[in-house]
Amino acid sequence: MARWPWRRRCRPAGATAGPAAAIRLTADRSRLKADGQDVAVLKVEVLDAKGRPVPRADDLIAFEVAGPGQVIGVGNGNPTSHEPDVASRRMAFNGLAQAIVRTRRGEPGALRITASAAGLKSSAVILGAEAGR
Repeated sequence: MARWPWRRRCRPAGATAGPAAAIRLTADRSRLKADGQDVAVLKVEVLDAKGRPVPRADDLIAFEVAGPGQVIGVGNGNPTSHEPDVASRRMAFNGLAQAIVRTRRGEPGALRITASAAGLKSSAVILGAEAGR
C-alpha cells in the first residue's frame, strides 16, 4: 500500500483550453409568467472545440429573442467595463456573459433566445411564458 494513497488522485488534469469555438447558453429557469415582470437570467459560457471553458475569451456576444419577451439587461462581471447595461450585446469577460430576459404582459408563448458571436457556434434556449393567474 502506498504511503499517501490520495496523492495520485489529487493531481490536476492539466488540460488547457483551446481557442474559442462555441457558446453555451443556459437559463436559471424554463418557465415564466407572462405578466410583464417575470424574468430569466441567462448565462453565456465561451467554449473550445472540446467543450472546455475558455477563460480568456472576450468575444462580442449578441442576444436575440423570438417570441413574447425582450432582453432588458446584459452584463459580464467586468468592473471596468463602460458598455451599456441596457443593450442586446455584451463582450464576454473571462469567457462569461449574462443577459436578463423579461416576458411581455398578457402574451403567453415560447421565447427562443439565441446567443451568437462572430466565428463561434451559436446557442439557443427555449423558455415557456404561461398566462398569469
